[in-house]
Amino acid sequence: MYVSLDISQQSLEKTLKGVKAAVKPGGYFLTEVYSPYQIPYKSGGPQSQDFLYKPEEFLKTFGDWRIVHLFMGEVTRHEGELHKGLAHVIQFVGQKPND
Repeated sequence: MYVSLDISQQSLEKTLKGVKAAVKPGGYFLTEVYSPYQIPYKSGGPQSQDFLYKPEEFLKTFGDWRIVHLFMGEVTRHEGELHKGLAHVIQFVGQKPND
């Protein structure tokens, strides 16, 4: 399951718990979101800290899953005029355990 997260911190915990419940055992959840370090990059994405995320938020919710990939750092965007250039992101891929 891929989910593009562009939600406030207020809604994040509830949304991640919903994603966790929706993924079938053995299934995967993957996402890429902007980190708090994104704002100075000016390459798109939210300009409010309330819509930027930290890796700890994913580890807290999915700590009992197999973490396949977790990355926080720079990537280059080529997603149209509003999202291009160097960006700072978090990538997360987790696999739900088989019951």
